[in-house]
Amino acid sequence: IVTLPPISLSLPLSLSLLSVSLLSLSL
Repeated sequence: IVTLPPISLSLPLSLSLLSVSLLSLSL
């Protein structure tokens, strides 16, 4: 099992949050 660094987990999460916020703003 390979342990992922915090950055690899935080980046996708931040990107997903940004995408959701952009979608909510566009609506």
